[in-house]
Amino acid sequence: FNDLLILLDKTHTEVLLFTQPPSLNFMVNKNANQFLPYLGFAPVEGYNLIEVKNLGSITEANDYVNSLHLKFSNITVYDVYEKFIEENKVRISLNKDILFFDDDHLSYPGTLIHKKSILQMVNSLIK
Repeated sequence: FNDLLILLDKTHTEVLLFTQPPSLNFMVNKNANQFLPYLGFAPVEGYNLIEVKNLGSITEANDYVNSLHLKFSNITVYDVYEKFIEENKVRISLNKDILFFDDDHLSYPGTLIHKKSILQMVNSLIK
């Protein structure tokens, strides 16, 4: 991967990397649409927040991705992780939409909340 990044840097090719979203480690490999209501989470106006412990491995991986931005001038990072953190808690739903598919993958509504920002970022990179 590092060799590829060196090559892309030498050819002045723009690279867009994404950080990992937070991992909901309390529900490993469970369907979020079924498991979160089972745990008693109900739709709320705005974001529904949950405290998640032990996010260490995800933050280490994201720190690595962010360090690549400092190492290579052609790398831009879109921080998915930070968009899901509020008051040291994870945003798990927005209104009636659950933002995770399972413990560590976003649902379709979870990806849509990033669409506009990512599109703007891509457009700025290709201009």
